[in-house]
Amino acid sequence: MTQEVDNKLVPVLTEAVGVVKMAVFKKLKEHFTQNYPDWEDAFANMMAGAIINDLFCTPNLDPQFVDFVRTNRPVIAQYVRFLATHEDFAPMLPHITDALRVSFMCDHNQGTDTSFILTRALQLGILMEERTIPLPRHFIDSVKILGDSLGLVSPPVLPPEETDEEPEKN
Repeated sequence: MTQEVDNKLVPVLTEAVGVVKMAVFKKLKEHFTQNYPDWEDAFANMMAGAIINDLFCTPNLDPQFVDFVRTNRPVIAQYVRFLATHEDFAPMLPHITDALRVSFMCDHNQGTDTSFILTRALQLGILMEERTIPLPRHFIDSVKILGDSLGLVSPPVLPPEETDEEPEKN
């Protein structure tokens, strides 16, 4: 999975990955509201954010958030594993898989090796290994459908001159 991503696509794809993160956040918040009505909204928000940050290995370095993660590490880890097994999140796994892979390709394109994130997601049962890696347009289209279905902001549309041709390999 060392496909190169056109540099002008990276911001568009990164924004689409963000929409997937927002969708997972929304699903986690719904789950927390239904199952933990005594949780304060701020706590549920921080928990959902911490789970997503852990899944995508994008820590929030704000001191308040660092303390929250340190205090709640076992619950966060439990919920990251929970994403792979709970029926409420099964429909999200294809989107999470695609977002993790696209994020990896964008990072790789910028010279950063984040393959450990894919390995970890696979070990946790979150990454659907048999799923085909989407071409940029297919990923953006699927994220647009996901975002629209959840009432979220849609990612930008690729310029008309873009095609779904496979990127050149270097």
